[in-house]
Amino acid sequence: MSQVEVEEVLTKIKKKEAVIPGTWDPVFKTILMECPNYLSDIIYQVTKIPKEYIEANLVFKNTEYPIDSFDEKKRISDVVVEIKENHIILEMNAHYYEGLMDKNLSYVEKLSSITMKIGAEYPRREKIIEINFDVERNRSFPESEKTIYEFGLYEKEEHFLYSEHITIYHIDLEKIRKKYYNKDKEIDRFEKEMLLLMETDKEVLSELSKGDETMEEAKRKLEDLSNGELFTEYEREQMKEAEERAIKRYELKMAREEGKEEGLEQGKLETAKKMKEQGIDWNIIAVCTDLSLKEIEEIK
Repeated sequence: MSQVEVEEVLTKIKKKEAVIPGTWDPVFKTILMECPNYLSDIIYQVTKIPKEYIEANLVFKNTEYPIDSFDEKKRISDVVVEIKENHIILEMNAHYYEGLMDKNLSYVEKLSSITMKIGAEYPRREKIIEINFDVERNRSFPESEKTIYEFGLYEKEEHFLYSEHITIYHIDLEKIRKKYYNKDKEIDRFEKEMLLLMETDKEVLSELSKGDETMEEAKRKLEDLSNGELFTEYEREQMKEAEERAIKRYELKMAREEGKEEGLEQGKLETAKKMKEQGIDWNIIAVCTDLSLKEIEEIK
């Protein structure tokens, strides 16, 4: 969002017309951890693990992984839950950037090494599942109508499964949002649950959650979280990010303009060089290229 758009949203939140979006990390973590019915339904919709099994066995785990060495940076995922033999990472990806997939995979690899069980005859690995919520379209993926991508360990040509140990999902939130606002297709219940994480307008949230107790509970939690100290922290962070984006856009614009000027200058020199090689009078070259006679002389 631009700085103007950020200020508009912040003003609406202050007026109680909007809420802090569930795509912001502190809100995302709190919604999932304090609305277990909502979390269980999301896990069921994505993984197809029976919902009753999820609700009976779901345990929240530490979201900060152990550090292997003194100088290793902390690896922190958003939410980690355990459902018996299933260890599930739920990760909010607010922005797409080169290296995002490697970061996501590092969480899976780290959790996989932690959860490996050593048996009497061979190591036994429990299942690791990562569910990524992508606010921006992942540009590593091909264009399609899919909103959920599933990745596993498969043979490259014949596509048979090598191991059920690791599964990674990516949910395209941007595509779901466009589908809702374009009104070209009707959205299903899961897509409404995803929209609850992205939407800020209270009227839209009420429309999405109407008559569904699980989503209404999540909506109420979003409203509660938009009051008090958390809003102050969100306001400060959003304004800082908007300012940083504005600076980057300005720097990019200036770099492009400088690049154009350099390109024009290089083009003049190349033209002058060719004209010199053809024995054309330097005064004519100067008129055609806007270079001085001294600059033309120095061209080799």
